[in-house]
Amino acid sequence: MQLKYNDFSILIADDFSSFRSTVNSMLVSLGVQNVTAVSNGEAVIQSCEENAYDIILCDYDLGPGRNGQHVLEELRFRNLITWKTVFIIVSAESSRNIVMAAYDCEPDDYLMKPITAQMLRRRMDRQLDQRSNFKSIHEDIESGQLLSASDKLTTLIIDEGKYSSNAQKQLGELFLKQGELNKAEKLYK
Repeated sequence: MQLKYNDFSILIADDFSSFRSTVNSMLVSLGVQNVTAVSNGEAVIQSCEENAYDIILCDYDLGPGRNGQHVLEELRFRNLITWKTVFIIVSAESSRNIVMAAYDCEPDDYLMKPITAQMLRRRMDRQLDQRSNFKSIHEDIESGQLLSASDKLTTLIIDEGKYSSNAQKQLGELFLKQGELNKAEKLYK
């Protein structure tokens, strides 16, 4: 089943207007009606201060100032995005150092340019599907029901489905946040 994107709010951040325009056209062809396009890191931060986005497509190299990694880190630090926002770094950068640095800040996905509408849709569909499947877990965490969240994550790990490794990572992070280092170490081993 394909997602309907007409209710989604998407932010595009790239220092090249031609790329912003191309991605905007792709998103419109997918039915997206609410697209904001900005050209630099400062504008991303400002847009996120003023609006909530379902998806942020951010270039790694935004020209002078912050890069996509810095933007993501600041958005998280300032709580301008939550687990509900899918953050995808889109970049022409293919050097190992750049890609590994981008992955270190843990974007939801990393997409190499050039991109097509079909490629973009597949990645967004995958990330939004995962968000939907983890929704009750994140809600449990937000409301302090950590035992319930742990149980749900454990079930996903045991099922060994497509979300198993992500569930394991999130459960380990939950253990670390709770100071349960022995449980985290056992899980990671």
